[in-house]
Amino acid sequence: MKTKKMHCNQVQQKLIFYVEKELSQRENDFVVSHLDTCSHCASLADELSAILAVIEKDKEVRMNPYFLTRVEQRLASLRQPVEMTPAVRLLRWVPVAASIILAIWAGVKLGGTFTATQVPTQQVTENIYPEDVFQDNLYAESIESVLMINGDNK
Repeated sequence: MKTKKMHCNQVQQKLIFYVEKELSQRENDFVVSHLDTCSHCASLADELSAILAVIEKDKEVRMNPYFLTRVEQRLASLRQPVEMTPAVRLLRWVPVAASIILAIWAGVKLGGTFTATQVPTQQVTENIYPEDVFQDNLYAESIESVLMINGDNK
């Protein structure tokens, strides 16, 4: 009895390879002779074959032969331009024109309020920058010292 159990363990380890037909000829013959005599291992092999058949069946992708044709027809129907009447074409530009007119009107109104307040001419003609800022002293001093001097004046 012990030798049969040992054979069963050996066979059960090789059942998956037997079902997938990946055993050598000698090992395959050994498994077949054991399955002929052992009903338990034979039922395991049958169950394993059934499970693998279900898995293989689920792996298959069945594509409808008309699927590609239907997709192409739907895409072609979406690509067809929508015909517009002249009134619809004209009305399409009304919001754009209204926003341009509104922007021009707002610009004129805002511009009028800023020009209404006069700035005294004395302030405009007065030089607001000291003369030494615009002199070309870069060759005489480094930029760091110029920046430090201007920073101290603030």
